[in-house]
Amino acid sequence: MTRVSEFDTFYDSTRGHILHLTYAVCGDRHAASSASQEAYRHTWQHWTRLRAQDPVQYVRREAARLAAFSVGAHPWRRRHEDDSDAELLKALKELPLTSRRLLVLQTLGELDLDAAASDVGLTEQAALVQTRAALADLEDALTAGLDHIEARLVALGAITRRVAMPRPPAIRRQSRRRSRRRTAVLVAAACGAVVAAGLGVTEGGPFQQAEAQVSREQIRPPASPGPKFTATEGQLLDADQVSRLNPAQNWSVAVTDVSGTASPSGRSEDKPYAMCAETRFADARLTAGYVRRFKSSGGHRETALQALEVSRNAKAAARTQERMKRWYADCASARTQLAGTYSSNGITIMRLRSFTEPVRTVSVGIIRTGVITSALVHEVDGRKGPPIAEFAQAVSDSASMVCADGGGGCRSDATVSPRLPLPAGNDPAFLNIVDLPPVTGVDRVWAGTRSTRADSNPASTVCDKADFTGAAVREARARIFVIPQERQIPEEFGIAETVARFSSPATAQAFVATVERRIEACADKNLSASLDESTAVSGRNVAGRTWRLAFEVDRDNEIYYRTSIVRRGPTVAQVTLSPAKRYDVSRVAFEQLAVRAGERLAYLR
Repeated sequence: MTRVSEFDTFYDSTRGHILHLTYAVCGDRHAASSASQEAYRHTWQHWTRLRAQDPVQYVRREAARLAAFSVGAHPWRRRHEDDSDAELLKALKELPLTSRRLLVLQTLGELDLDAAASDVGLTEQAALVQTRAALADLEDALTAGLDHIEARLVALGAITRRVAMPRPPAIRRQSRRRSRRRTAVLVAAACGAVVAAGLGVTEGGPFQQAEAQVSREQIRPPASPGPKFTATEGQLLDADQVSRLNPAQNWSVAVTDVSGTASPSGRSEDKPYAMCAETRFADARLTAGYVRRFKSSGGHRETALQALEVSRNAKAAARTQERMKRWYADCASARTQLAGTYSSNGITIMRLRSFTEPVRTVSVGIIRTGVITSALVHEVDGRKGPPIAEFAQAVSDSASMVCADGGGGCRSDATVSPRLPLPAGNDPAFLNIVDLPPVTGVDRVWAGTRSTRADSNPASTVCDKADFTGAAVREARARIFVIPQERQIPEEFGIAETVARFSSPATAQAFVATVERRIEACADKNLSASLDESTAVSGRNVAGRTWRLAFEVDRDNEIYYRTSIVRRGPTVAQVTLSPAKRYDVSRVAFEQLAVRAGERLAYLR
């Protein structure tokens, strides 16, 4: 293959990918196109050397550098990106350039951390810290997880595919013309330099100055250094305050860890301090962090800890607080279920149950005052945690002790009340992983599909024949949950949920009544069907019913279904579990699941 054909093949096979990456980094399709073309022109000029190395890396770096310089040099230019994902592009633009490139390279570029770090000129550890901070900021800005963000980054390709790029011969011709012009300019500049030699000396040529300007990454002004706060021993909870959680135990401080910033990955102090927490600290850029552990002596395995995070400013602290809440509201630990949520006066408490052996109850309280966020985590064997009132008071105390330094004001009222579960996942109106009950003999995590339009109802049974496509239905969507990692579970096992919004509460109520009548009468009309259980369920503004249906397959075999229909105002949810052999949940657990499905309907908009 000739040198020309090699370059042409390289250009044709990579230009779409490079343009996509560059657009994601700079957010301006015109700048991305110009920078990508210029990067390929530079590549052709040095093709003899680059062809034996890594030309993709070179053109990727060069296009990103040129695009950043172009956008930074023309901040007044109007960008017509209304037909693109403007929200995503704006959120990306708020990130430092290097952080932006790291995220794009590890998602769209499909590079691992080491390769991405090399591409932007950082050590692997520094790249890890920047990636974590950038991802946290992006998740906060878009209120979405990494999978959703990556899907939106991929979708930007629909924009770049509409951007015309020249054919390879045009790139080569333009490269030759620019090379000739550059030679002429350099000769003229050399002559001028001799004439001007006595007038002064300037360090660095125009290309060096341009590179220096890009490397400074002044996409936005640097953040203020943040508050200088150091907690004293008296500003962290002590053993006496924690003892109110269980006065029967003897409590003492086990250890207090102090960090000036998030610790490097791989060190023990960088590991999450509690179940469901994704990182050691929720704020990757905190100015100070404290984790104090308490131990107890007694008959139960009972522990407590307080985590205190000092952020750069109140806005960063608010993001920290929300990230902490999301850790537990969206927990995806095996055999872990959200038991209840309580809040008031700035306090949020979540109680989770880990169905290990033995069962453990985990209580998490989160509160913020100004730039300081505090979390209190208590774990104990059994199904009973500390009294909510006492736990809320301890959470309130953790903020009261630092409120004067945090700048958020001090509050003494620690009264909390039961609340709806916090929104979780990409489909907050549906059940979430943390809502699903443990399955007998299974230690794996549930997984859910993305919701889709319910043209047919996967939660319907032969008895109810629930159809969510009627004229009174304004919207209906469905989702399915399975445990994919457990190979021994039969394929028919799983949970199906369909949610719908009706034109009014009255039409929703009439629909539910019709479904209930069909199921109650099913055994009389279908000789192979029998009704084992029928239970009314209710919760906060939620009412419905659950059933256990049996269908005779042949003389010696029956199949079972647990199904429920619940309503909240004009919204309805049907949840159906298909047990298989020994894989099932209890009647009580399914009734609780039905109520939770009704509570989640509050987020259907």
